[in-house]
Amino acid sequence: MRKTMEGFLSYSICFCVLFSAVVA
Repeated sequence: MRKTMEGFLSYSICFCVLFSAVVA
């Protein structure tokens, strides 16, 4: 369960970075 949570967290961060790059 913890490993899944870490993967989700890193995925969310990557998504936020990509979203920021697209918006900027």
